[in-house]
Amino acid sequence: MKRILVFRSSLLAASETFIKQQVSSLVSWDAMLVGNQRLSSGLTIEGINSSIITDHYDTFWQKLKWRLFRSFGWPKSQEYLDIVAYKPALVHVHFGTDAVLAWPWIRHLGVPMLVTLHGFDINTHPEWWISGHHGDYWRNYPSQLKALAHKKNVSFIAVSQAIRQQAIRAYGIPAHKISVLHIGVDHQTFSLGKTPICERPMRVLFVGRLVEKKAAHVLIRAMAQVQQLVPQAELSIVGDGSQRDELQQLANELKVQVNFLGEMPSDRVRAQLHEARIFCLPSITAINGDAEGLPIVLLEAQACGLPVVTSARGGRDEGIADGVTGFSFDEGDVAALSKHILRLLQDDHLAQKMSEAGPKFIAENFRLDDCTAKLEAHYDKQIATNK
Repeated sequence: MKRILVFRSSLLAASETFIKQQVSSLVSWDAMLVGNQRLSSGLTIEGINSSIITDHYDTFWQKLKWRLFRSFGWPKSQEYLDIVAYKPALVHVHFGTDAVLAWPWIRHLGVPMLVTLHGFDINTHPEWWISGHHGDYWRNYPSQLKALAHKKNVSFIAVSQAIRQQAIRAYGIPAHKISVLHIGVDHQTFSLGKTPICERPMRVLFVGRLVEKKAAHVLIRAMAQVQQLVPQAELSIVGDGSQRDELQQLANELKVQVNFLGEMPSDRVRAQLHEARIFCLPSITAINGDAEGLPIVLLEAQACGLPVVTSARGGRDEGIADGVTGFSFDEGDVAALSKHILRLLQDDHLAQKMSEAGPKFIAENFRLDDCTAKLEAHYDKQIATNK
């Protein structure tokens, strides 16, 4: 069986179930998940072949060896030699930032590298990196990514057409180097809930980090209008982040009833999807350009039969069937968002119709096994092209 290294610098953040699911669903390729460190509070990756290149930063010499390896691919640690012995035919890196970070050692493997571009790594304005807002280490990220793109054995996957266009326009990645491949949803894990949509509480659900681009404040403002007309309407926010305190303050000022539930593991998020009536993702483009790629949670919500309302870039254009599985609206348009929420709360027939359409839309376009088959075919293509 052909072998592939799948690299993510940290294994694995709680929000990165899509990487775990993608690796686990491979059929014709054997994968080793590789990182620089394990996250103690991250996802469980038991049952997945995994390796940490180096987990030793205790002494001065260990830190120096790591910096040399990170910059030049030398000196080679035993962990790296074990990876070489695995004899991968291809390396698949998630996020452009990780590709730049890992290229010094990946290039010594002498195999093609495939990079999936997800969102912040390609939507963030090049000038933002160059100006040092992400730290001095990343000032050269745009030029380094562009240089990688012009290497013969490096190619890219974009998770949406919007991401592909941004990579071409803003970062100068050649169009022929980027393919669009969606990340699928496990239809067995995320499936229609038992309680019909119209028998559920009038609960609007948000799942995401509480940061600028997720724009939970837009939803809170919209719910202030909704609750004036439908007092029993509820808002549940799953997630945490730097904006939590100000979001709680905004909710208090507007007298909006909000349940801040904090971070949750995937199984508890799924339970929330099965109890809500509407899923809302009111994302915006952040001041630095950061924006959504194609949010997996948007697909998971539809797979569970939840009507969705979103302004997420990529998601609103490719991730829903507007007017069929949910509604799209322009970024930051509070009035439009409240209108769509009210319509779904007050029109049981429409809500039920969209609830039934969601799983069908996902099955036709985003089934995990179908998306994985396309990914493996793409792996095979990369091997054949780079022989």
